[in-house]
Amino acid sequence: MVERRVRDIETAMNECRQIIVQRQREPLYSSIIIDEAQDLSVSAFKLLRAMAGEERRNDVFIVGDAHQRIYRNHASLSKCGINIRGRSSYLRINYRTTDEIRKWSFGLLKGLTFDDLDDGFDDGTSCISLTHGTEPLVKDFSTADQEFEFVLERIQELLDQGESLEDICLVGRTNSIVQDYVRRLQEQQIRVYEIRRSKVDDRHQKGIRVATMHRVKGLEFKHILVVSVNRRVVPLQVAVESEDQVAREATLKSERCLLYVALTRAKQTASITSHGGLSEFITDLMPQS
Repeated sequence: MVERRVRDIETAMNECRQIIVQRQREPLYSSIIIDEAQDLSVSAFKLLRAMAGEERRNDVFIVGDAHQRIYRNHASLSKCGINIRGRSSYLRINYRTTDEIRKWSFGLLKGLTFDDLDDGFDDGTSCISLTHGTEPLVKDFSTADQEFEFVLERIQELLDQGESLEDICLVGRTNSIVQDYVRRLQEQQIRVYEIRRSKVDDRHQKGIRVATMHRVKGLEFKHILVVSVNRRVVPLQVAVESEDQVAREATLKSERCLLYVALTRAKQTASITSHGGLSEFITDLMPQS
C-alpha cells in the first residue's frame, strides 16, 4: 500500500486526523451532526472530534442505535474524546413502525447485549411505538416460484387497497436475490425502482422499491416484503463460516441486526417469505407445534 500510495479507510482517517491536529488552529466546523453513529469506527469518531476542535457547547450532536449496528465497528465515545456523560438522552418513542412489528422484530435480538454508544448498556425495553397493526406475516414455500407467486399476490392486494408501488419495498439479503426479483417483477410488467449504493430513493420515480438489507437502512416505507429469508441465506452461510468462535458470534449478531433493520423499515405492514426452509432466526421465534 505504501508503494502504491494508497490507504485503507481506517489509515486514511487516522492520517487526516493527524494533519488536522498539526495544522488547524481553529475548528473546521462550528457544529457536526452525526447520524447512524452505531456504524462508525473509533478512527471515524476521532477524526470527527478533530474536525470539531476542542470541546465546547453544541459542537457535536450524535444520534445512533446499537440495535441497528450492521457492521462490526464498535466505538466508545468517551474513549474517542467525546464526552456525553450527563448530556445524553434516550429516545423512547418509535415514530416509524407499529408496536406489533417493533416487538416482533425485537425478538430477533433476544439474548444479545447492546451498548449505549458509550460504556453503558441499552436493553431497548423502554421504547414504545405510538401506532398499532398486525405482526409480520411469515410464509415458507417449497420453491422459489411459489414464493414469487405469493409476493405477486401480496403486491396486488396492497394495490387493490389503494396503496402505490412507491410505498412498497421488497428487500433481499444479497444482490443476487435483488437482481432475481428485479427480473421477475419486470417480466410481470411491474415497474421497478432499484435502490443502489450510488442511487438514492427518488420518490418522484415510479415503481416498487427493491433493495438489499444493507441499502435499505435509514429508509422507511409503508409496506416491507423481506424475501428469500432461507436457511443458509439468513444468516448468510459464507459470512458465518469461521473457526474463530468470537468472530462467528459477532457475525451472527450483525446478521440478526440486519434482519431487524430490514423489518423495522415498515410503517404499517411487514412480511417475511422463504423457500426451502425458513431461517433459524425466524423459526426460533415461532411457537413449537
